[in-house]
Amino acid sequence: SLDVFLETTPYPIKVNESSTKFKISFLKPGTNALQEHVDFNLRIYDNNSRVFQATNSTGQPEVPLHATEGVMTIPMLNYKFNQAGQYRMEIPVYGILFNPIRPEIANFTLNILG
Repeated sequence: SLDVFLETTPYPIKVNESSTKFKISFLKPGTNALQEHVDFNLRIYDNNSRVFQATNSTGQPEVPLHATEGVMTIPMLNYKFNQAGQYRMEIPVYGILFNPIRPEIANFTLNILG
């Protein structure tokens, strides 16, 4: 239903980086136009073990984040990548324009440098 664009700061990400941020932009399919009002989460896995979930830092881990303008920057609060290698990131989308959808997941591979 959406194209998901991911940017990291800094790039590339290094082990024990203390200020990693992920900027997520939700785009209308096949365009550069932002899709407003998207409900989502961001999860990072090392192998198959979840090491980070963005909604955990809100105090309401079961309530999705809401990107009002179609873009959001997620700081890596209380988490640093402590070893080099590949991590898997998934961004499940739960709703668009205040309408629930069957969750759709955008998957990314993160390469963390030593």
